[in-house]
Formats: sequence, structure tokens, C-alpha cells
Amino acid sequence: MSAIELVASEPMPPRLDRAAVEAARLVRAAREQLLADAGAVTVAMLAEGRGSNVNAARQWLHRKRKAGRLLTVDHDGEILIPTFQLDDAFDLHALASETVAELVAAGLSAWAVWRWFYAHNGWVDARPADLVAAGDRERLERAVGGLLSAA
Repeated sequence: MSAIELVASEPMPPRLDRAAVEAARLVRAAREQLLADAGAVTVAMLAEGRGSNVNAARQWLHRKRKAGRLLTVDHDGEILIPTFQLDDAFDLHALASETVAELVAAGLSAWAVWRWFYAHNGWVDARPADLVAAGDRERLERAVGGLLSAA
């Protein structure tokens, strides 16, 4: 086909990707549900809970995130820290931190890891966040193993 024929032909309608639109809608709906059901704090709330200032809280967050031991998500321009990772004094919960590090190293996004902690896990018949709260390392390791072996 010559260039003249291409110019003279009827324009092709754009290929609209309805599947991508639906996938994005479902991802947003899942995130909104997670935000509504699972606890999170802002950086200012983290600072208050830790008895520090916002700058100190940001530095603490930066160190833990850089080490892959803590995840945060961005929502409406705000950094949120899912609280399943924190103990009662807003220090890192060791069991959650170890698990987060393993899942982040496996390539899961922060939103995916957070969702995984709050979804029912068939390998252990429980939510991983509940296993963290109970200190059940053995079942949590089985849940992680199930996820990573399925990938």
C-alpha cells in the first residue's frame, strides 16, 4: 500500500482496551477495600506514636524501607504505613518485618504485600496478619512458602 493510499483510506478507529480499564477498576476497588478494612497510619501519626517529630519518623521510615523491612503505600498524596507491621510502641514487629522483607525481595509490590497479609490464606486457613498478631511463625512461614512456590 502506498503512502497516498494510506492517506486516502478511511481512518481506523482506535483499539480501545476495555480489559485494561476493568483491571484498573478492580485494582482500585481492592485498594479502597483494603484502606477501609486494614489499619494504617500517616507519617505524622507514626511520629506521634513513637514520641518523635515528623523528620525523625521520616528518617526511621527511610532506613527501614531501604532495608526492605517495612512497606508503605502512597494514597491521595499521603504516605501510609500499614500498622500490621508495627508493635504496640510503633517499633517494627519482628515477624512482620521478616515476612515483608521476604515478599519484597520476591518482587511483590507494597500494595500486593499489604493485600496478601489481609487476605485469607488457604495454605494455613487464616489471614497472615492474624498470624503475625498471634506470633505464629510456623504457619506464617507455610503461608509464605505456599505463595512463593505457586509463583
